[in-house]
Amino acid sequence: MKKLIVFISFLAALAGCKKDVDYSYPMELVYLNETEHSISLTISSDYTPMDIVLEKGGRYSRIWASGSGPNYPPQLTEAKVTFDDKYTVFHRMTDQPGAYHNVCNNDDYKCTTMDDIKTGRVYTFSFTEEDYQYAVNASQED
Repeated sequence: MKKLIVFISFLAALAGCKKDVDYSYPMELVYLNETEHSISLTISSDYTPMDIVLEKGGRYSRIWASGSGPNYPPQLTEAKVTFDDKYTVFHRMTDQPGAYHNVCNNDDYKCTTMDDIKTGRVYTFSFTEEDYQYAVNASQED
């Protein structure tokens, strides 16, 4: 009987122990070039600065192993976007949302769940011909 009480006490103590779990919230940033032009992209961010070259139809992807949460979007403060080494436009986090397709505006990214990690998020920004035209027009105004 004593052994049974000790065993039950042990099971109760074991059941009451909380297990510490570290959750991983990976994030992937994807940039797609859906234009007929080459793109140079220089980004300042809270993760790390990035210098990216996207040839026409090109794709860039970078994964961060963990983040502060599964729905934490990229925080990009400023980006320099240059098309064909000729037309440059600056995107800023502080610019009015919706004024143009802004690489520093979280709303302009498509957010999806990672295929293999349900807590992971993929943030995709697609450059289009409209982005190219915006850069051409902005360069002509200068």
